[in-house]
Amino acid sequence: RPGPRQWPGYDADLLISDEIVLVCGPEYCARHQIEAPRDLLRLGSAELLRSLASPRLWQGWLEMAGVPGLVPDCGPTYSDSVLTCRAAAAEQGVALAPRSLVEADLAAGLLMVPFTLKSGYQIFFYLVYPPGERKSRAFRSFRAWLLTRTRSGRERGEAEAVAPRV
Repeated sequence: RPGPRQWPGYDADLLISDEIVLVCGPEYCARHQIEAPRDLLRLGSAELLRSLASPRLWQGWLEMAGVPGLVPDCGPTYSDSVLTCRAAAAEQGVALAPRSLVEADLAAGLLMVPFTLKSGYQIFFYLVYPPGERKSRAFRSFRAWLLTRTRSGRERGEAEAVAPRV
């Protein structure tokens, strides 16, 4: 489940946390002179590319960025974040994406982050489960495998157990 949240009566392990960044193609950024969140008002809602995988991402980001008046549901919608970022790289508008998803495109110069928010905008993913499930050998194996697969984030200090019970 995405978060951050608490789920009363459940245990949860933070698997991944990542910064959400605004991305666009370099030429698009230069052409529209995007340097701060308020510059998005000049673009209009139709330039906000969104992903069906994260339908409310723009709403929370716009609130945190202090950009009222844009309707994030008006722009082109793609089935997943990868396609949304491909459209941004093709100069179709601006997109929001986890930084880890776009690092290679940023390094290759296909995308750029014209600005970052002062307080940052994070997305969190948790494994959420009833406390009794931890007793299952299959679940313990799955959980251990999943925590191992997300260890790189935890080693950077980005993840830690929430409501741990052994």
